[in-house]
Amino acid sequence: MEHKHPQTSLSSFRSPVKTHVPQRVDTSLFFTISVYLLNCSADNPCTGPFGERFAASMNNISFVTPPSLDILQAYYFGIAGVFERNFSRKPPNEFNYTAENLPANLLTPSFGAQVRVLEYNASVEIILQGTNVLAADNHPIHLHGYSFNVVGWGYENFDPNKDPSRYNLVDPHEETTVGVPYNGWASFRFRAYNF
Repeated sequence: MEHKHPQTSLSSFRSPVKTHVPQRVDTSLFFTISVYLLNCSADNPCTGPFGERFAASMNNISFVTPPSLDILQAYYFGIAGVFERNFSRKPPNEFNYTAENLPANLLTPSFGAQVRVLEYNASVEIILQGTNVLAADNHPIHLHGYSFNVVGWGYENFDPNKDPSRYNLVDPHEETTVGVPYNGWASFRFRAYNF
């Protein structure tokens, strides 16, 4: 079943007050968002569809909460072994994110507590790309500790050659949560001043 979406211009979404959107980007991140089915087991029972359970991932990594200490405590107190600093700036595999019948090797994520540590006061752009790995969906994403400016969004795969030229860098709306469109993408910018 093919889904058609109207091409909505970001010019219709403007902030009623002056915003301070970063014009220059120090850190650019591209994250894919996917939904999976994981097998249930005697150690991990569940009653989901087909005897499996839903799971989510970003850049093909499904987050596992560290058992002993939270990540911020480990970071501030320099405690090793709680998390890894190697969360990828982009997906490990590039593919047609919104295509039908994606390859089976994309259906199982890695698991871990991986983070991307940002430089203090860096201007950051994050592009969130929805995928059709198990099923496409509208994904609401919340960023703790910051408000951000939604500078662009669209349907299908993000095109780095043409989509940034349509960003609203003058008066984009400020949010704490953004909905990544069904089989689409959203881009936002913020300054990493919170520590």
